[in-house]
Amino acid sequence: MFSDNDRISWMQMERQFSLAYLGAAALFLPGSLWGRDGVFSVLLGTGILFVWIFFLLRQVHVYKCPEKYWGKWPARVVALICQAYLILTGGWLISGITRLMSEYLIPGVPRWVLAAILVVTVMAGSKDIQSRGRFAQAAWPVTAGILGLLLLLAAFQADPALMMEENRIRQLEIWESAGHIAEGTLAYVAMFAGVALLPFSLAQTADGGGHRRSVFRTVGRMGLWTAVFLLLELAVFGPLGQAGQPFPMLDLMAGARLPGGFLRRMDLIFLTAAVLSLMFALGSVFFYSKYIFQKVRLPASRLPAALLSFVLGTADFGGWEIGTEYGPLVTFVFLPLLAAVGVCSGFLRRRRIE
Repeated sequence: MFSDNDRISWMQMERQFSLAYLGAAALFLPGSLWGRDGVFSVLLGTGILFVWIFFLLRQVHVYKCPEKYWGKWPARVVALICQAYLILTGGWLISGITRLMSEYLIPGVPRWVLAAILVVTVMAGSKDIQSRGRFAQAAWPVTAGILGLLLLLAAFQADPALMMEENRIRQLEIWESAGHIAEGTLAYVAMFAGVALLPFSLAQTADGGGHRRSVFRTVGRMGLWTAVFLLLELAVFGPLGQAGQPFPMLDLMAGARLPGGFLRRMDLIFLTAAVLSLMFALGSVFFYSKYIFQKVRLPASRLPAALLSFVLGTADFGGWEIGTEYGPLVTFVFLPLLAAVGVCSGFLRRRRIE
């Protein structure tokens, strides 16, 4: 549809965003998001993301020509910050996906071998924005439909009494609960720190045939999905059981059954759909690592980001493990940096360019 101008439709952009984040929301939620406080954190975090996106949407023209607004070298510094965030996220995704595969799908295979296969597979996938847009447009309804159906089946395990048990187990003062909500809100916003790169994606979106409200709709949809995940986990496991499991959604799905008792391994079906989403997210990391460097006229290729992400996702740096360090790094380093970039772009957006 947009073969001549290398752009995608608003629907394709919306489904790319949704597909890239759904798997992480299902399997890799921060540990501070649990219980009813976690749901409040998600709702509050979604509101903050709405405000952030409102200002980002007014800066798209800056990201179309970053060197003209920022200047040559400042634009390259911004690109390097974005590149570092993408590589870190790529390493985290590789670590998480290979952990899931080694524990649930292909046990006994070294994780570095799984990581190598994963990177090669993702690199062999769609390499241009149009192919990625078409894939997301087709894959999102299928992936969301599978996960939605499985959530419906898992809901039959819910015990509403467990949702109220939190009041008896956690006799928190108001200020303690508020602190927990604030911590969870920060973690949720950090999980979506990638929205700071949204203007780069919108620069590739067709001017007509859509509207920018779809961006808010997508973020709101992800908030609803996340809240449903948390409420189901709370209703099935209770507050303490929910907080103590590494992959509570997979344990929840292990107990889901179809009428008649056949097709028992619902957890593997859920995992397969979620891993597809995570692989698409990894492909997005590699794609935008190249695209952002192209915008500032630096040597651009997906290969360096793929290799560095592979190293981060598999190597042991003296006990340093990206799975545990990713959250703090994004929350306290990259989230402030990316937010600062957005603030500066906001001041520069009115700059007159000849």
